[in-house]
Amino acid sequence: MTLHYRKRGEVWHCRGSVRVGRRSFEVREFSTGCRNKAEAEAVGAAEEARIRAEFLNSGTAVDRLATSPLGPALPHLDFGVSLPVAHLASTA
Repeated sequence: MTLHYRKRGEVWHCRGSVRVGRRSFEVREFSTGCRNKAEAEAVGAAEEARIRAEFLNSGTAVDRLATSPLGPALPHLDFGVSLPVAHLASTA
């Protein structure tokens, strides 16, 4: 299985799995934050590259949603947006 994309509302989401050698890593569905499929595929490719590099460097790959300081409730903020938690609370 590879990464698959589907449009939910106006935004593309990505999910699937990444195979590195004999290992396969599940990629839970996440919002790419993109309205166009080509950009969403670029985000998915970056996530796939991150998983491959992490596994090759450390022997394991960590689910980025599980390690996000905001947790899976706000996964779209995990893509290059680095805001303090206090700021997020005031804008909600």
